[in-house]
Amino acid sequence: MNVLVTGATGSIGSHLARALVLAGHTVIAAQRQPSQVHSYTPADFARDHESAVWLPRLRGIDAVINAVGIIRETGSQRFADLHTPAPRALFDACVTAGVTRVLQISALGASDGTTGYFTSKRVWRVIR
Repeated sequence: MNVLVTGATGSIGSHLARALVLAGHTVIAAQRQPSQVHSYTPADFARDHESAVWLPRLRGIDAVINAVGIIRETGSQRFADLHTPAPRALFDACVTAGVTRVLQISALGASDGTTGYFTSKRVWRVIR
């Protein structure tokens, strides 16, 4: 299976990507910089807020795992950009492209945490 993993170099995403490869799947990392470990497609959650941007990246993809998340905001990395419009655009593109296996990795405590991190991760309940 070809799996697009966002956040494939992060704490959770790197473990998921490694496990997927060990299970025989092909991982395509959607990230800002080329990957030395996986196939790569350029993506920037701080800017990629339109589903049309994601559609070409989904060609040949069987499943998507969104593991992008930041614990604190820094520079251009804002909760509001990374945790809401970018995933929404990605998930809308999945619907259009017919990618039916989509997994959103969130955080323990997101359902009732009060920090900016938790409230931004809580936005996603059920998309469709």
